[in-house]
Amino acid sequence: MSDPVDQALDLSFVVTAMLGGAYGPVDPARIAVAGHSDGGTDVALLALDPSVADHRIRAYLSLSGQIPRGCPDRSTR
Repeated sequence: MSDPVDQALDLSFVVTAMLGGAYGPVDPARIAVAGHSDGGTDVALLALDPSVADHRIRAYLSLSGQIPRGCPDRSTR
């Protein structure tokens, strides 16, 4: 079963691990996330929902994802 909120938070955990040096040096000003299908939905959630947003991420690529139900409407901003 898919849980977009937990999966989005998992992506933030990976960013934290990468910045902590687990995978070598990472430039904190150049962090991007990408996802396809359910992963694209997770990325959309990170980009659009302030309750799970990770401000360390600078770019988002959502391929064939859905805007999760309950995300704030950003079309007027």
